[in-house]
Amino acid sequence: MIYFNCKLQLSEMPLKSFYRYVYDTNLQEMPSAIFRHVPETPILTLDMVTPESWMVEAVTSPYHLDNIYLEDVPVGVLTNFELQYLLIKGQCFDETQSYSRDLQLILGTNKTKNIFVTIVMSNLGYFQLKAYPDVWHLNLREERSDEIYRMAKIQTR
Repeated sequence: MIYFNCKLQLSEMPLKSFYRYVYDTNLQEMPSAIFRHVPETPILTLDMVTPESWMVEAVTSPYHLDNIYLEDVPVGVLTNFELQYLLIKGQCFDETQSYSRDLQLILGTNKTKNIFVTIVMSNLGYFQLKAYPDVWHLNLREERSDEIYRMAKIQTR
């Protein structure tokens, strides 16, 4: 036997978060999540939980999604989210295992070689770039970076 919410009287609502999982391999129709019977009195937030490297934004919404008070909403909250960017990050070392100084990287496609540019942090070797969902090529920036360095190998986790 399983008992859910077995207390007869509750001083507050036991659920604090409401989640829906949306996954659709058929991208002909827009996938959606519908929440029904959500309490109207607390202030709610509508957001997406995505992988860390996804930069997703609400593109259409008549409401401020961090402060939704359902008692003031006549019909419901309809919002469209879009994947705006992917965050590409990594770390660079030279052949002595030191962090690369003054190294600049570029991210481009077959058509456009230089769309996004970043400078590698000299103290940690860390870099990050934002990119649109696509196929990308990571290269050294021309002039100083490609004169001093060359890409020996790229490791992925």
